[in-house]
Amino acid sequence: MQVKTRLVLFVLALLCLLLVLGGLAARQLSAMRDVVARVAEQSVGQMDQASRLQGDFNSLRIVSYRHVMELDVDRELALEAEADKLQQSAKRMIGNLLQQPLPASQRQGLLLFRQQFQLYLQQQEKVRSKSASGEMQQALRLASTDATVAAEIAATQLTQVMQALRQAAQAQADQASLAYQSGLRQLGLTLLLAVLLASICAWLFGRSLLKPLGLLAKKQQQVAEQLDFRLRLNSPRRDEIGLTSRAFDGLLQPANQLVVRGQ
Repeated sequence: MQVKTRLVLFVLALLCLLLVLGGLAARQLSAMRDVVARVAEQSVGQMDQASRLQGDFNSLRIVSYRHVMELDVDRELALEAEADKLQQSAKRMIGNLLQQPLPASQRQGLLLFRQQFQLYLQQQEKVRSKSASGEMQQALRLASTDATVAAEIAATQLTQVMQALRQAAQAQADQASLAYQSGLRQLGLTLLLAVLLASICAWLFGRSLLKPLGLLAKKQQQVAEQLDFRLRLNSPRRDEIGLTSRAFDGLLQPANQLVVRGQ
């Protein structure tokens, strides 16, 4: 095989190797980036829904208390409709969060909040019933005692859920960051391995060319210094180096014959 052909094949093989290793590393890095993006999106979605739930619950407490204190009938009906809307929104947020892939502890905390939330709604229904029947003092008493206690317990439970979600989101972000950094290190090691392997291949290829050339130069120097025309390379190579070596042997043969005749 000619040296030029071998050189072209070597370069092509080296490029293919680098492309394969680089493609594998890039695919791995892309997969890690997708994982980080999914984790971030999931955490942000859960935190957003929990924040909206907390906002709806706090608004519901304010509207429910104003509903009890309101004397105007039209305004009372409007506040009641707003409270019902907030209740439905809060229930919907709870359902959406429970459909998320939450850890067992967070899911249990959310279930406890839903239970306390239902107790609070039951107390509010009693307050509404007393208010509708004209028993304002009893309605105010229920609103300031039983309903308030139920609301505080539910609010405390919801705060614990929010804290757990924040901690879980931070932990997931840290894990994703560590995994991404590990992916970057693996990519760097892969590229370093590719460069090292390419260097070894280049050294071996260069050695396969330089060694016979060095041998040819050494034989030529021996002939020039010793005038020994019996030296031969006998190269088995079939490339340009082999042709040059055999041509050199061919030049030495008639020179050796002339020396023999002269003697």
